[in-house]
Amino acid sequence: MKLRTLILASLCGLGVHALQAADIYRWVDDQGQTQVSDVVPEKYRDKATRLNSRKYELTSEQKADARDRAVYEARRARDENDMQRQAQYEAEAQDSARRYQAEQALARARAKANQNNQPSASDSAKSQCEDQWRRYNDGVACFSRFAAGNTGGSVRIRPEAYQYCTDAQIPPSSCPPPQAR
Repeated sequence: MKLRTLILASLCGLGVHALQAADIYRWVDDQGQTQVSDVVPEKYRDKATRLNSRKYELTSEQKADARDRAVYEARRARDENDMQRQAQYEAEAQDSARRYQAEQALARARAKANQNNQPSASDSAKSQCEDQWRRYNDGVACFSRFAAGNTGGSVRIRPEAYQYCTDAQIPPSSCPPPQAR
């Protein structure tokens, strides 16, 4: 019985408090500033007017519209960030591919210039091995620019790498790796 009485008294107290909180007053102070509050100072009580705060409350439709607008704006901002990130990523990939193609063109030009000098048979085999290792290392360098991350011990290569990079096989064991200079 006491518990019921306590709960009923608490609910009544909350109801009275909610009604008191709904009273909002507006008045102009001595400096000419408009003030709005639920508590009016004694000297402004005769000037204060009670406002109907109920007209400023949102309907459930307005709240749902605001929620939908907030969700839409959040999605739009996220999509815009994703598009900017994608555009930056594509620009970096194109720039990387252009640099790689320029390096390849330079390497081809150097190889063509070196072909004018006729090497001996042993030099020719050594040159072929060096050429195989150069192609392999160039391919590894190109693909490494498109590495997306190490997941579970393996590196994932982005698909566009295959548009720009040449996949070269590792040279056979008969071709030793070139010596560091």
